[in-house]
Amino acid sequence: MSHPGQTARSIRLSKGFSQKEIYTGIVSKSYAISFEQGKAVLSYHDLMQVLERLCVTLQEFEFIRAGYRNPESVSLWRSFALAANSKKREQLEELYLLHRNDKSDYNKVIAYLSRAMLYSFSSGTSRPPAPIPTNEQRFLADYLLKKESWMLEEINLFSSYYYLFDADTQRLFMQSCYDSLRRYEDYPHYEERMYNLLTNYITHCYRRLRREEGDQWLLKLRALPKNKAYLHQLILAKRSEALHLAAHGHTAAGRALAAESAAIFRSLGFAAEAEDTLQDFEATAQAYQTAEQTTRQTGGLLCGYKPLSPASV
Repeated sequence: MSHPGQTARSIRLSKGFSQKEIYTGIVSKSYAISFEQGKAVLSYHDLMQVLERLCVTLQEFEFIRAGYRNPESVSLWRSFALAANSKKREQLEELYLLHRNDKSDYNKVIAYLSRAMLYSFSSGTSRPPAPIPTNEQRFLADYLLKKESWMLEEINLFSSYYYLFDADTQRLFMQSCYDSLRRYEDYPHYEERMYNLLTNYITHCYRRLRREEGDQWLLKLRALPKNKAYLHQLILAKRSEALHLAAHGHTAAGRALAAESAAIFRSLGFAAEAEDTLQDFEATAQAYQTAEQTTRQTGGLLCGYKPLSPASV
């Protein structure tokens, strides 16, 4: 699929509109040029105004952008997501073999992600020494680094493979991802997307003893609005709070909160999520207890960060 700006330009020219007619009062002339060159993105509100002036609905716009086909049926990302979620090894292997040498950078990204996902499904002697080779890992990093701005495509990609990078690269990309997603505040399902991004990354940080970083993102998670329409994400947020307690030595309180989250998941029929919640908590609590014992023996502080007092948690 082409950049939205390139599609907008194609439609504008085909209808005989000037840039001035379409973008005046919405964005500056220079930003409109960058948008149509595929170097910038519009907020959801601004894009809807542009489409209104082009006399095109969002659904039709996406249809045209996908080459006059249903984007859901032609999305390579959708094929990858379905194969990964259902753990279909043969389909993931096929995606890797078909697209690893494609001219399209995006298709290569999907191929390399498929290989990384296959790694997560393997075990024992069949497990490779690393998820993907160094050259493929570097390609994934460069793919995101060269983007002047991230759209939902890049945000989805980062959310799928940030664990492949070192901690410093993860921090850099997470900030870019967060800043980019905030531009979609008026876009449908923004809150769910932001909850998913933050809860997953917070869990990742706490599980790897990056307590201070986890705490920083937890503050942003707490600032998000709460709505029963996305109950699943609110339960994940509660699980993040449980991991926070474990990371700061309040194991009993954290375990109670994790058990509460698991009970809600179980009552809603999400048995796997309930089990994951309990396992994540116990593994995190054990990791911090072991790390704290080690740092006490050496006279230091875990991560160089003073644990929060119970009153401030």
